Amino acid sequence: MPRIFLATCRTLSALLVLGIAVAFLPGCGELDDAASPLAPEAPGGPSLTPPIPVPVGTPIGPFKLKPDLVLSNITFDPGFPMTTSCGGVLPNVGCIGGNRFFTLSVTVTNLGPGFVPANITHIRWGSGSSSGGPWNWDSWNQLIGTAIPPGASVVITRPWYMGPCDCVPSAARPVFFNAIVDPLNTVDETNEGNNGTPTPLAACSDGC
Repeated sequence: MPRIFLATCRTLSALLVLGIAVAFLPGCGELDDAASPLAPEAPGGPSLTPPIPVPVGTPIGPFKLKPDLVLSNITFDPGFPMTTSCGGVLPNVGCIGGNRFFTLSVTVTNLGPGFVPANITHIRWGSGSSSGGPWNWDSWNQLIGTAIPPGASVVITRPWYMGPCDCVPSAARPVFFNAIVDPLNTVDETNEGNNGTPTPLAACSDGC
């Protein structure tokens, strides 16, 4: 069979495989599997396999998608007793009419495209007498036991005890609470400089 005529037959066979109706070309008999351009390779040769879909958020090639962990402002329990003794209206953690045992909450948000698995990073809490520090940081780190996908947020809570009122209450003074996420830098982030709270939480104390 001439070379040009054979190529035409193969093209028509390909159209038939794709479901496109064509007129029968005289002289074109059945082409064997080896002549069909869409047929699998002969045994021992390479085979055609469908592509494997890549999950969203999966690093491709040498690149790595990094997360970016940030904190929202810390909050107290709802319905917390308030006072104006320190100026303004602040949560009362004092000995007179205050709540010395409470729960702090902070929201951790992943702004980056990378995934943060559970149980690999922490929150560290601290307190101080000024909104700018210095801070008395906890000696332990609170483990974040929840995974944080890209764009997701988790709320972390921590019980706090201000200590007993075993002294004469002094003049009211402000106290501030702060937190930092990933204090040990176990997560490789797009921005390592935004792991603290934007605004530490202010309260008022007259305790020891």
